[in-house]
This record gives sequence, structure tokens and C-alpha cells, in this order.
Amino acid sequence: VNNAALPGNVGRAPASEATETVALPAQALGNFWVPLVRFLLSQQKTFVSSIAPLPQAKTSTAPPLTEVEQHELTQKAQELEKAGQWLAALESWAQLVYSGTHEHRRHGLWGRIRALRALGETFLAEQQLRGLVLYGENEEIRRTALEQLQQFYDSMEDTDTLLALTAFQTLRSPTVTTLRQLVEVLLTTGEHEMALMVGMALPLAERPVSLLLRATYRLDWWATFDLL
Repeated sequence: VNNAALPGNVGRAPASEATETVALPAQALGNFWVPLVRFLLSQQKTFVSSIAPLPQAKTSTAPPLTEVEQHELTQKAQELEKAGQWLAALESWAQLVYSGTHEHRRHGLWGRIRALRALGETFLAEQQLRGLVLYGENEEIRRTALEQLQQFYDSMEDTDTLLALTAFQTLRSPTVTTLRQLVEVLLTTGEHEMALMVGMALPLAERPVSLLLRATYRLDWWATFDLL
């Protein structure tokens, strides 16, 4: 018996057909986001490639430094920096990275990066920062490294690598802040449609309207422009 033809089922679609009717919009919505997700995953892969975790403290075969020795070494490195003796400062900071603990090790991490930059080793400094973003031992270190990388790429006008970094951060922590940053970087790199997709997905009060207006202008989407 065809249940759909029974009096009590007049106007109702068969169960299988109703399920398909509900599934189609959901599938279409999922397919709508597939290109963007694939794009972000590709950018993330670019950012994380060839970056290994940084050596942890106390991996050196030398005897561990006492608290007094770490304090003295930190002061020595700071004095060498002030004197412009960056190579010697780099050696002292590196010693703290490998043999220091707690705050002294953190001083060593950032001091080593400053010294590398001062010596013109920007590539090595960038690799160190990438390693800290990916494998930093706590949230404070990872956040500071992320901010320094963003500033570095901005100063170099390296929008492609900034996009890779922003995609990585968005996938790791998809907050309103990271999504708004992603909209801005997508727009800067010419990915106007993706920028609009991400921005329109944000809560109404959090949408970066000025950026979305720029995206719709670039796309000649005037109906959407008027709605914003």
C-alpha cells in the first residue's frame, strides 16, 4: 500500500522524499563553504611546513645553571645588547634558551630573536617565531610570537605569508577577532568574495562593515552593497 495515497497522508511526501528535501539545503550550505575551508587548509599547510619544535630547556649536556647564574647571564646579555655587541649577546641569550628556566628562558627566547634581527638574520628570526607560534610552551609565548610575526609581515608588506599566518590562527582559534582579521587580510590579497563570505558569517554587530563595503564594491555586487 502506498501510504502517501492514504486519506490521512494527503499532501504529505513519502518519508524518504521528505528526508531528501531537508538534506538538500544542508548539503548545499556545506558545499558553499567547501572552497573557503580548502583554501584555508592549504594556507595553513604553507605556514606550518618545515617548522620543527624548538628544543626544550635543559637539553644541553652542560650542568644546569643556578638562579644566580641565570640572573647574571641575563644582565650580561642585556649589557652586550646596549653596547651593540649582538653576536656575543646572541650567544648569551642562546645559553639561557637551552639552560635557563621560567622567566630567564623567556628572556632568552625574545633576546635571541632580537639579536638575530640585529645581525641581519631575518629568515632565522622568522623561523624562530614560527616555531614559537606553533609549539610555544604556553599561551603567552604563542600570542607574543604571533603578534611579532604579524608586525614583521606588515612591515615587509608580505601579504601572502600574512594570509598563511592568519589562516592558521583562524583555524586554530576561530574567534570574532581572528575572523575579522581574516576578512581584512583576504581583502588585502584580492580574495574579495571569500572576505565577504567570512564577514557576513559574523554576528550582525561584529561585522566589519567598512571592509564588507569595499569587498562588494570590488565585486560590483551593488544589491549587497545597498543592504550593508
